[in-house]
Amino acid sequence: MSQNVTPKLDGNRKMSYIDCHGGMRLVAANPNPWLTEPGCDTCHTPTASQDITQNLALYRMSTGQGGIYCEACHDSTHAIANNSQPNGAIKFNQIQGHNGPIDTSTVCHKTQPTGMGPHTK
Repeated sequence: MSQNVTPKLDGNRKMSYIDCHGGMRLVAANPNPWLTEPGCDTCHTPTASQDITQNLALYRMSTGQGGIYCEACHDSTHAIANNSQPNGAIKFNQIQGHNGPIDTSTVCHKTQPTGMGPHTK
């Protein structure tokens, strides 16, 4: 998990649907669940040096550094957390050698970039 995920999530267990969407009562009370979704800052806390806010209401439509979709590095909405299924992490294992969101700049850049990263303020 990210270094700045709030401690409400137990780091020893995998995330579940309830962590993001709440219990069934909360889900049932949401008339448009595909339009009203939790944002990155629901679990990630922006710090003085890191910005975690989405630029659009929906994660799947949000973009970050250079206009690249957040999903390009962090994966699709329901695959953000490290995947426990062997086939769920194939692309990450192939391009950077380990499971989880892209955290190796040279996966996309020919050389290690200097300066601020994608979440640096």
